[in-house]
Amino acid sequence: MTTARTVFHQTPRLPDPNNYPLSMWEQQRARYWEYWRHFDGTWLDETVSETDNTLRYPLKLNPFNVACMLHAGFLFGEVQDSADPLATAVVEPWGRNSSQEQRDLAARLTDVINRVWAENDGRALQQEAGLISQILGGCVFGASYDPVMEQEGKLPVRIDHVLPEFFFPVPAPTQYWRLLETFVCFEITGRQASLMYAAPPEYDTALYQEWWTSDHYEITVDGQPVAWGGIKMEGKPLGARVPYTYIPHIRAGEFYGISLLEGKMGLAEEINERMADVGDIVSENARLLPVIVNARKVGITRLGYGTSFINLGQTAPGRRGQAVTALPTTVGRPLAWGACTKPHRSPPRSGG
Repeated sequence: MTTARTVFHQTPRLPDPNNYPLSMWEQQRARYWEYWRHFDGTWLDETVSETDNTLRYPLKLNPFNVACMLHAGFLFGEVQDSADPLATAVVEPWGRNSSQEQRDLAARLTDVINRVWAENDGRALQQEAGLISQILGGCVFGASYDPVMEQEGKLPVRIDHVLPEFFFPVPAPTQYWRLLETFVCFEITGRQASLMYAAPPEYDTALYQEWWTSDHYEITVDGQPVAWGGIKMEGKPLGARVPYTYIPHIRAGEFYGISLLEGKMGLAEEINERMADVGDIVSENARLLPVIVNARKVGITRLGYGTSFINLGQTAPGRRGQAVTALPTTVGRPLAWGACTKPHRSPPRSGG
């Protein structure tokens, strides 16, 4: 039995819900639930009906899991077995006639960017994002200032990989890569809220939410402002822009990318049903079909335990033979218990 995944179902706490694309967010979240359901294989646990617990897809053939993992592997290609990020940055000066000073600056920037990735466990982040992109049609990264990392002697830039189902964007109408506003929200446990943000919730879980625009941001837990590293998480974002980006698997006329699973879920169900039919046919025809003779009526008869036999009828009048002759089944169980299986012999011809 596969454990069913629970997709985040809450809506961000919005200043004015009527001004936000709630229908677009809900439609996309429904897609995410369907993608996860097929990738995890929970759809294979469906039964024939509510009263019949027989599996609808007894072979449990899930073509999505391996396909997504293979495509994620192809995305990064062959890489060294190390702790380095799967994809590294290379900064080059613009133009052919760059000065030595510009080339030195580019080299320093390259080192800084790759160090940021390394200090944020970039290899693990990129590997997961590559797989998530195949499943959900895209991945989300965010970058922000982190005073705790600075206290640890690292560069104070934190990279977050956010599941797309926790991401509620408002993109520019024709420039999808430019976010005008975005919400990031998901549930955390009460213990996480207490240890990370000193904000014990009223219930077992709490709603963590980030709200970003180009000129304002705030981070709350259950609607209450929180602090991180002694700094209140509210103010104006660095660079006057939303510090998140959505990277689509591939786009086709809309903001969200196309999942590798899109349009193939019904096909997978059909493959499982047809493969089960083939298995039943092979199972039915792979065994010997028993035969009996010296019965009154010719025909194919099915016994109570599912085995069929051919009834060839009675022998010609005047010929000697057993009352009933039966061949054993493939499992060694005779069709007519007590019947004589001695082969019939015709009477000798005169003068022979």
